[in-house]
Amino acid sequence: IQGPELAKSLLGTSIVDAYNNNTQAVIGEIATYKLDVAIPRGTTPDAVVVDSLPPGLGFKRLLGSPVVDSGISYTGSLIPVVANTNNGMTVTFDLGDVTNTNASNDLKGFSVEYEAVVLNVSTNKAGTTLQNTASLDWSTPHTALPPVQATAISVIEPTITVNKKVSPSTA
Repeated sequence: IQGPELAKSLLGTSIVDAYNNNTQAVIGEIATYKLDVAIPRGTTPDAVVVDSLPPGLGFKRLLGSPVVDSGISYTGSLIPVVANTNNGMTVTFDLGDVTNTNASNDLKGFSVEYEAVVLNVSTNKAGTTLQNTASLDWSTPHTALPPVQATAISVIEPTITVNKKVSPSTA
């Protein structure tokens, strides 16, 4: 018997150059994430996806419309509810009953992409790792799926050098 599957990925960050790769970010930089939910044929009741952003990373916005496979319906919403918690932010998708009416045994589902911003908080220092995780739960008895993680982002900061020169050297 197949169960639902969840995947979380970091698509990249908004600044990529010789000093900042797509898994590094400075304060104020935008990270783009993708969340994929795949459902087996039949109904997965009362499905909820909770995406946990660590302290130092804040939800900004959904990108475009969710991509929903043919034969997938849901009674809830793909519009997230965002809440601040002591441990960061949670982005909750209350999907309701998700039904896959496809005749094949292939998992089908939907994908959402969203942006998060690296916050200007005291904990975001050079070398800080921001790890984003997501989990999927539903109401029937089941073995819980382990949370999935996107590639972590490393916070980087500029290194400032100061040089002082006197001209003329004698007075």
